[in-house]
Amino acid sequence: MLKYLGLIFLLSMVLPGYSAEQKMTNTLEKIVLPFSNEKGVPYLDSSEIDGKIVGCLTNDSDNNIFIMGGDPAILVKYSPEGKEIFRRKYSEFQAGYVYAENLKLYIFDGDNGKNMLYILDAETGKIVEWGQVFS
Repeated sequence: MLKYLGLIFLLSMVLPGYSAEQKMTNTLEKIVLPFSNEKGVPYLDSSEIDGKIVGCLTNDSDNNIFIMGGDPAILVKYSPEGKEIFRRKYSEFQAGYVYAENLKLYIFDGDNGKNMLYILDAETGKIVEWGQVFS
């Protein structure tokens, strides 16, 4: 069973202006974070696959890392060096895909026909807007 999630960020993901060859051959950094809903990578245990499920992993333009998982949903923001910046639990939506853009995080919750879009402040994780996308 997996105990750690290794995140390897290639130059192609975080540093613009490098050739394709440089991006594919150079590893910028490896960060190892333990699975834990209290102090690590949030996850959902799945008996169906006998493992752990992480809802989403994405990064912003400053190379901060956002990981969503757990039930209830937990969002964790890490610095590029792997330091935890914030950890928030949400009852408003289920863990799912997170999109980071312009200091905002966008989360769509289509579960049970809710079809809700949540917009969060990327600095704090606080919900700043929400609404039904379509019915």
